[in-house]
Amino acid sequence: MAGYVRLVWLSAAVVFLGLGVGAVWWPNAQAIAAVSAQARSLYDQANQNDAEVRHAAQLRALAKRVADDVHSLSGLGSQSAVMATTLNLLNREGRMFSVDVRSIVPAPAASASPVPQAGALAGTTVQIDVRGHFRDILAFTSDLPRHNALIEIHDVSLIDRGDRSPAPVLGATIHATLFRYRDAGQRETQHAAGTF
Repeated sequence: MAGYVRLVWLSAAVVFLGLGVGAVWWPNAQAIAAVSAQARSLYDQANQNDAEVRHAAQLRALAKRVADDVHSLSGLGSQSAVMATTLNLLNREGRMFSVDVRSIVPAPAASASPVPQAGALAGTTVQIDVRGHFRDILAFTSDLPRHNALIEIHDVSLIDRGDRSPAPVLGATIHATLFRYRDAGQRETQHAAGTF
């Protein structure tokens, strides 16, 4: 009889353990595994989002630095400031490279730049006439765009002055565009003043 009772208790314990494993432990273990997998996925996604936020912040900082540089290099949007900076640059570069800057005049109307939108670079096409030795003119032209005025050199036309010396003095016409930054406020001010 005692053996029968022991067998009943043993059977009951096995059934109880089986039900506990099947009904409680296994579903909870599956739920814990699913939660852990979701936590790992969210952690990876959070790391990726953090990297994208850092990258976006770097891009915004770079865009601001470029905009500030363009604004600074283009004479803060004032045509007179751009021209004064350019004349000072031409004078200094002419002395440095022994080139005589004869004139700087606006290009013909047909090649003038269209009216720019606010927040864009406004370009003024000009012709710069210089005289000097070939190598000096070449060095002068190459060095112009490297300074604190936004100048784009399009081409250089050389003119033979008939000098037959070993290092002849040549005339040259430099076709270039002077740029300045025009923001919305400056555009409205110029429009009101009629100075487009």
